[in-house]
Amino acid sequence: MNTSQRKIFWLFAILIIANGIDLIATIYFLESKWMIEANPLMAAAYELSPLAFTAAKLALVSFFGILLLFLDKNAEDPRGFARKGLYTVVISYIAVSLYHAFFLLIR
Repeated sequence: MNTSQRKIFWLFAILIIANGIDLIATIYFLESKWMIEANPLMAAAYELSPLAFTAAKLALVSFFGILLLFLDKNAEDPRGFARKGLYTVVISYIAVSLYHAFFLLIR
C-alpha cells in the first residue's frame, strides 16, 4: 500500500468512526426528545424504527464512501474530485461529531 492509498484508507476509517459517533449521538438525542431529525429521509427511517434508521445511515454513508474510493481508484479524475469529496465528507462528519459533543456538554 503506497502513501496515497494509506491516506485514503485512514480517511475512510475516520469517516466510519465519525459516522458511528453521529449515529449513536443522534439516536440518543432523538430518544431523549432533545432534537428532531432534520433530514426527511432519515426522519422517515427513524419513524419506522431506530434499527431502520441505523441500517439506512450505515448503508448510505458506507455506499457513498465506497463509491468515492472506487472513483478515486478507477476513474479518470485529474482534478481529484473523488478525493476532495471524501475529505469534505470526513470534515463534515467531524464537525457534526463536535457539535454533538458540544450539545452534550451544555445539556
